[in-house]
Amino acid sequence: MSTIADAEWFHGHLSRTKACELLQDNGDFLVRIAQSKADRTLKAVLSVKWMGRHYHFEIRERNGLFYVEGYRFYSMVDLISHYLNEQVCGLFKTYRVFLSASYITIIFSEMHSCVIECKV
Repeated sequence: MSTIADAEWFHGHLSRTKACELLQDNGDFLVRIAQSKADRTLKAVLSVKWMGRHYHFEIRERNGLFYVEGYRFYSMVDLISHYLNEQVCGLFKTYRVFLSASYITIIFSEMHSCVIECKV
Protein backbone atom coordinates (compact mmCIF):
# COMPACT_ATOMS: atom_id res chain seq x y z
CA MET A 1 0.00 0.00 0.00
CA SER A 2 1.51 3.31 -1.01
CA THR A 3 -1.15 5.94 -0.27
CA ILE A 4 -3.75 6.52 2.38
CA ALA A 5 -6.48 6.12 -0.24
CA ASP A 6 -5.37 2.48 -0.68
CA ALA A 7 -5.55 1.74 3.04
CA GLU A 8 -8.42 -0.40 4.32
CA TRP A 9 -8.40 1.53 7.59
CA PHE A 10 -9.01 4.93 5.96
CA HIS A 11 -12.67 5.97 6.04
CA GLY A 12 -12.72 9.54 4.76
CA HIS A 13 -15.22 11.92 6.36
CA LEU A 14 -16.72 10.14 9.35
CA SER A 15 -18.19 11.45 12.60
CA ARG A 16 -16.90 10.45 16.03
CA THR A 17 -20.25 8.79 16.75
CA LYS A 18 -20.17 6.68 13.58
CA ALA A 19 -16.54 5.73 14.23
CA CYS A 20 -17.49 4.47 17.70
CA GLU A 21 -20.32 2.40 16.19
CA LEU A 22 -17.91 0.75 13.75
CA LEU A 23 -15.19 -0.07 16.28
CA GLN A 24 -16.42 -3.21 18.07
CA ASP A 25 -13.41 -5.09 19.45
CA ASN A 26 -10.31 -4.11 21.41
CA GLY A 27 -7.64 -2.98 18.96
CA ASP A 28 -10.09 -2.09 16.17
CA PHE A 29 -9.10 1.22 14.61
CA LEU A 30 -9.67 3.50 11.67
CA VAL A 31 -8.39 6.82 10.38
CA ARG A 32 -11.03 9.39 9.54
CA ILE A 33 -11.32 13.01 8.50
CA ALA A 34 -13.16 15.20 10.98
CA GLN A 35 -13.91 18.89 11.22
CA SER A 36 -12.55 20.70 14.26
CA LYS A 37 -15.26 22.39 16.30
CA ALA A 38 -12.79 25.06 17.41
CA ASP A 39 -11.57 26.39 14.07
CA ARG A 40 -13.64 24.36 11.54
CA THR A 41 -10.53 22.96 9.85
CA LEU A 42 -10.33 19.38 8.59
CA LYS A 43 -8.09 17.05 10.58
CA ALA A 44 -7.07 13.43 10.35
CA VAL A 45 -8.07 11.46 13.44
CA LEU A 46 -7.03 7.98 14.56
CA SER A 47 -9.98 6.36 16.37
CA VAL A 48 -9.28 3.22 18.41
CA LYS A 49 -11.27 0.94 20.72
CA TRP A 50 -9.29 -0.37 23.67
CA MET A 51 -10.41 -1.95 26.95
CA GLY A 52 -14.03 -1.09 26.19
CA ARG A 53 -13.34 2.62 25.59
CA HIS A 54 -13.00 4.69 22.43
CA TYR A 55 -10.00 6.96 21.96
CA HIS A 56 -9.59 9.64 19.30
CA PHE A 57 -6.13 10.98 18.52
CA GLU A 58 -5.42 13.81 16.10
CA ILE A 59 -2.76 12.92 13.56
CA ARG A 60 -0.65 16.04 13.26
CA GLU A 61 1.67 17.14 10.47
CA ARG A 62 4.68 19.39 10.85
CA ASN A 63 7.48 20.00 8.38
CA GLY A 64 6.16 17.22 6.16
CA LEU A 65 6.19 14.61 8.96
CA PHE A 66 3.14 12.95 10.54
CA TYR A 67 2.85 12.14 14.23
CA VAL A 68 0.50 11.56 17.12
CA GLU A 69 3.01 11.41 19.93
CA GLY A 70 6.75 11.02 19.80
CA TYR A 71 7.88 9.31 16.60
CA ARG A 72 7.47 11.14 13.29
CA PHE A 73 6.82 9.54 9.90
CA TYR A 74 6.91 10.56 6.25
CA SER A 75 3.33 9.38 5.69
CA MET A 76 0.22 8.32 7.59
CA VAL A 77 0.65 4.87 6.08
CA ASP A 78 4.11 4.65 7.69
CA LEU A 79 2.72 5.92 11.00
CA ILE A 80 -0.04 3.28 11.14
CA SER A 81 2.30 0.52 9.93
CA HIS A 82 4.75 1.35 12.70
CA TYR A 83 2.15 1.12 15.46
CA LEU A 84 0.70 -2.09 14.04
CA ASN A 85 4.16 -3.65 14.18
CA GLU A 86 5.20 -2.27 17.59
CA GLN A 87 2.63 -4.03 19.78
CA VAL A 88 4.96 -4.44 22.74
CA CYS A 89 5.16 -0.76 23.64
CA GLY A 90 1.56 0.23 23.07
CA LEU A 91 0.43 3.08 20.90
CA PHE A 92 0.93 6.01 23.23
CA LYS A 93 2.82 6.38 26.49
CA THR A 94 -0.18 8.01 28.13
CA TYR A 95 -2.85 5.48 27.18
CA ARG A 96 -1.22 2.08 26.46
CA VAL A 97 -3.53 1.53 23.48
CA PHE A 98 -2.74 -1.18 20.92
CA LEU A 99 -3.82 -1.45 17.28
CA SER A 100 -5.06 -4.73 15.88
CA ALA A 101 -4.75 -5.83 12.27
CA SER A 102 -8.48 -6.69 12.31
CA TYR A 103 -9.73 -3.29 11.21
CA ILE A 104 -13.18 -2.65 9.82
CA THR A 105 -13.57 -1.67 6.19
CA ILE A 106 -16.24 0.39 4.49
CA ILE A 107 -16.06 2.17 1.16
CA PHE A 108 -16.82 5.85 0.66
CA SER A 109 -17.34 7.17 -2.85
CA GLU A 110 -15.89 10.53 -1.79
CA MET A 111 -12.70 9.04 -0.37
CA HIS A 112 -10.35 10.09 -3.17
CA SER A 113 -11.62 13.68 -3.40
CA CYS A 114 -11.34 13.95 0.37
CA VAL A 115 -7.71 12.89 0.25
CA ILE A 116 -6.95 15.52 -2.39
CA GLU A 117 -8.81 18.29 -0.53
CA CYS A 118 -7.24 17.46 2.83
CA LYS A 119 -3.75 16.89 1.44
CA VAL A 120 -3.18 13.95 3.78
